[in-house]
Amino acid sequence: MKGIKNRVLSSMPKEEKVELQAEQIELGALDDLEKAIKKLSNSRVKLDSSLSDWYDKVFNLKSEFSNIDKLNSNFEKELSNVISKSSKIEKSAKELGINANDLDVYKRAIAAINTADDMTSEYKTGKSTAKKLI
Repeated sequence: MKGIKNRVLSSMPKEEKVELQAEQIELGALDDLEKAIKKLSNSRVKLDSSLSDWYDKVFNLKSEFSNIDKLNSNFEKELSNVISKSSKIEKSAKELGINANDLDVYKRAIAAINTADDMTSEYKTGKSTAKKLI
């Protein structure tokens, strides 16, 4: 390509050479600008896509935590049920002169109640974090 360019330029008068070279510079600058615009456009598409994905995930977090809320409600209901039944067993055992702590099932119930506090605390922490994110 340079060979042809040099042959064309050498056959032209000096004024035309300068003008042709100036047009060539302008065309090169336009091509560079066109390439920069394409790169910007591609970069914008990638950024837009990533942001859309991120927003989708954030909005899905809200619905996912809604499921956790439902599970927590069920957990609290079951916990209340175990507390109620444990109290009845404790009262019945006392009436019969038995120590409820000697009953294996009662000990497991008390252990389950005690570990439920950890789960309740974890749920509250998650709920607080979800409110900050959503």
